[in-house]
Amino acid sequence: MPTRPIGLDPSSGFSTVFSSAGLLALTLAAAPSPAQAESCLVEPLPAQCRSYAFTAVVTTVGDPAFLFEPLAVGDTISGTFTLDMDVEDIDPRVDFGFYEDAVKCATVDFPSGRSLEILNDDPAPGQERMILVENDRPQPLGGGFNSFTDNVAGSLGGPSGIVGGFIPPDTRIAGMAVLGFGYGKACIQGFQTPCPPTVISDDAIPGPPGDVTVLDAALLDLNFQELQGPSSAGLFSELQNIDATDPVQCPEPGLGIALAVGGLGLAGFFSARPKAPRSRA
Repeated sequence: MPTRPIGLDPSSGFSTVFSSAGLLALTLAAAPSPAQAESCLVEPLPAQCRSYAFTAVVTTVGDPAFLFEPLAVGDTISGTFTLDMDVEDIDPRVDFGFYEDAVKCATVDFPSGRSLEILNDDPAPGQERMILVENDRPQPLGGGFNSFTDNVAGSLGGPSGIVGGFIPPDTRIAGMAVLGFGYGKACIQGFQTPCPPTVISDDAIPGPPGDVTVLDAALLDLNFQELQGPSSAGLFSELQNIDATDPVQCPEPGLGIALAVGGLGLAGFFSARPKAPRSRA
């Protein structure tokens, strides 16, 4: 089955990994160099920084404190995520790509006019800042049948802020957030011979796929935890489109998002969340 994104259960506030076998076990690389971490923070943006725009329809929402303001099932959200395309693949297997620290920043815009921003500001390596690619992953089904699956999944966790709507100007709700997304398509060899065109052709970071409603799965989830209070919010959604957009410069961590939070606060947030196993088959 195609991959569901890494994300959070909005009803519980705890991390849950929704995945096929490719996401259940992750190998973590060494911490990125400062040059990598700052690659999409400077002006003008380096050529390797690429931004994608997405739209999604909300399928589940848990927001008792109205941090996202009025948001209901069926509402459309939009946003962007910015990637560093020069991040190296640390998975040596053919047709499997694992690009840690590739996602540099993300934004989510709500119908009310409120917006959320997430920055890559975690000094330690981890699954919250990655792109995973599986090209034609084979799986025997028995009876002479095999499935071949294309999966693309990504996530970004880090310091976050919510602005707009009824929030006074020059003020933001500071917190931590995790955004996860994934899309994929499977073909069962024998029933579909030859297999129809696939989502991706290799294990490189893919370009924007455009309309993803025709795929077997195309999902995005988001969880936000307020920094100075107990409130949290989360949502699940079905992606509609992922398109190219003008490059978005990522704000400098700590300054652009107005967070007076050091590494201890960030580490404490993520260390309290269950992690996926740290070995990879």
